[in-house]
Amino acid sequence: MSEKRKNKKKWVTYIVFTILLVMIVLCCFSICRKQRETGNVINVILNEDGADREKLETDIITLYPSGSDEYILKITCKVSGRYALTFAFTAESTPPLAEQVSVEIVGETSETSGNLGTLLQGETLAMEENFTRSSKTELKVKYTMSKDVGNEGKGAKIDFDLVLTAQKVG
Repeated sequence: MSEKRKNKKKWVTYIVFTILLVMIVLCCFSICRKQRETGNVINVILNEDGADREKLETDIITLYPSGSDEYILKITCKVSGRYALTFAFTAESTPPLAEQVSVEIVGETSETSGNLGTLLQGETLAMEENFTRSSKTELKVKYTMSKDVGNEGKGAKIDFDLVLTAQKVG
């Protein structure tokens, strides 16, 4: 085999190897991104009778002063209509930093908000939202820590459950 042919074969091998390496890196990046996007999505199905109560486990992993974390509730409804939604927050004990966290729930036509510390003591959030049969309606649940929290708030982890109750009202 000639020297020219060997060099050409060598370069083709390098190019193919580089292309494969780039494809593998892009696939890994795509998979990681997809997992990050779907990691904070909770799917909920409203029953035909119009009433539903579902306990949604919530785990805020990384909250920092002025930082936030959010979840998307994708709600699929079996019967179209207007629903009254009630959000109750429960925990075995109220974490001290809960008073420094605000909760905001935003739907397509309404929103509600409150203080997590107060909510963990029994207060609930309520809102009404329209749902169309079989289509997914998204509600964004956002948790934001106050900027006034000191070093104790860095990387704070607060475990609690969110209980969603839906009742058809129209």
